[in-house]
Amino acid sequence: VMEYLVGENLAERLAREGAQPVAAAVDLLLTVLSAIAEGHRRGVVHRDLKPHNVFLTQSRSGDLIPKVLD
Repeated sequence: VMEYLVGENLAERLAREGAQPVAAAVDLLLTVLSAIAEGHRRGVVHRDLKPHNVFLTQSRSGDLIPKVLD
């Protein structure tokens, strides 16, 4: 069972919008890196980190929430 997510992956967003503003990219990557660090802390190594495996969804308040998949 997986969480049902509504949104798009980072690769789709980059293809549609192109390069993201630096501040937005840094915010996104800090969240992704935090998730990867937590996985490493628990002994999990993500061997296929790429834009297709970063899913972008939104909170109820509209904040962007990246999720690391696979």
